[in-house]
Amino acid sequence: MGRTRLKTGQQGTITTHRVYKHNGTWKRAQNAAEATHWAAETRIGQAVGKPRLIRRVATSKRAAQLQLQEALQEATKQAQYAGQHINPNTTPTQLWDYYTQTERWATLAPNSRATYENAKKHSQNDSPNWWQTPIDRAYKQLPLEQLIKTHANQHGTRQATVLKTILRNIGKLAADIINLTPLSVIPAPQRAYLVAGAAQHDTNKTLNKTQLKQLIQDADQYADQHPQAPLARDAADMIALNTHLALRIGELQALTWDNINLQTGEVTGVQSIKTGTTYPTKTLPQWQTDRLKHRKTTSQGPYVFAQTRYVKDVIRKVFTECGHSDITMHNIRKSVGGIIFDTYGLRAASAWLAHRNVQTTIDYYIKTGDQSPTEQVDTLT
Repeated sequence: MGRTRLKTGQQGTITTHRVYKHNGTWKRAQNAAEATHWAAETRIGQAVGKPRLIRRVATSKRAAQLQLQEALQEATKQAQYAGQHINPNTTPTQLWDYYTQTERWATLAPNSRATYENAKKHSQNDSPNWWQTPIDRAYKQLPLEQLIKTHANQHGTRQATVLKTILRNIGKLAADIINLTPLSVIPAPQRAYLVAGAAQHDTNKTLNKTQLKQLIQDADQYADQHPQAPLARDAADMIALNTHLALRIGELQALTWDNINLQTGEVTGVQSIKTGTTYPTKTLPQWQTDRLKHRKTTSQGPYVFAQTRYVKDVIRKVFTECGHSDITMHNIRKSVGGIIFDTYGLRAASAWLAHRNVQTTIDYYIKTGDQSPTEQVDTLT
């Protein structure tokens, strides 16, 4: 006798088991010796198609269960909502309207919501027919490719990447009706670097302390050699400061002098533009504080760094000219997260990066490997 089919939004039995990571995939452990984490999982009934599998992995059984419960609340609401309102004739515009009523949208930071709304508005102006096409036809590879290509030509690579994120997020509401695979195989639009022949950056690369120090020296040398380019000094100072703060570029640009106490070196009140989470108070080392004091003497206005959209391009050029064309500011953020993890542990790294939960830190920022003690261990001595 087969299992009873789960009704729309109905949760199945929650199970937990030990797992380990192999080739980027979590595998069920056959014995406790090879296990490194715990996985908690269940399924939720969908209006159309098979029940959706929800799984969360954490370093402890309790943490995995708590994270699963949080994910289940959102997934259950989405399944019930989709079962009542979404069908193959639903348009992407209607999906967007449903998306803006979900908890996932509500938890986005105001800046992220504004960015999404701006990209969606431009896309509707450029390709109104796509947004009014039933989803079972709109989410085909050719229509999606044309939509993203048109948006990239009109508004640039970054906006096209944001649009692709929007299409994936709203598509998840109807993932049991439409196939999201065509969206995943469309590559992000490419653009040439400012220096011909520069290498593509490596998103997974991390730097150690020595390499970070060398990067600061190289950036400072470039800024000193190009005094006629004031943004080069902004870029060098942002690179140096971020080897401690580990912020995103937008968060660095949003820094004001009110965020920084130049007497104590404390940086406070910085908010994540992605999650809305406030970063913990971070105390700068003396050499970082001295750099900022020097910058304050020549600074005008409330912001620490120049408020221009060209800063990101200048940082890209500084990296390339200094022989570091394979890295970005995000590599610095990941590197600092790894250093904090090695020194203070996982929860400290997660807090330092303003993540909502430690699983994000594990999945995208920390390379834990498969290392485990091989000799006899006494945990009480």
